[in-house]
Amino acid sequence: MNKHLSAALLAAAIAGGGVAGFSLTAALAQEAPSDETPSTTQPAPDEDGPAADGERGPRCEERAEELADILGISVDELQAAREDGQTPAEIAEANGMSRQELIDALVAQRQEHLDQAVADGELTQDEADERAAD
Repeated sequence: MNKHLSAALLAAAIAGGGVAGFSLTAALAQEAPSDETPSTTQPAPDEDGPAADGERGPRCEERAEELADILGISVDELQAAREDGQTPAEIAEANGMSRQELIDALVAQRQEHLDQAVADGELTQDEADERAAD
């Protein structure tokens, strides 16, 4: 797999799901996320996705804030665009950013997160390098 594409897919973790809801795969495919029936199990509010009551955890909110910052828009604008069915690439393009610039920004952000995890002692450099290469 192309190293940049592979790294970009890892960056999808930054983007989160649901309202923050960017799948980099959707960005690359220029498709809106599917309306498949949701899973019967949902994470707790302090995890990545929505809780049963629809509330989002802190990591999901953080990811939405980070993505909105990359796109140069507010979280509310990001949320509204996603609810309107826009893909990450469409939102980026509407705000003067190419699809490739979005991917590059997400990859760079992922690398920053990995570097911070190494600095914080949460990962070894080898572990971070392995994750970046995946």
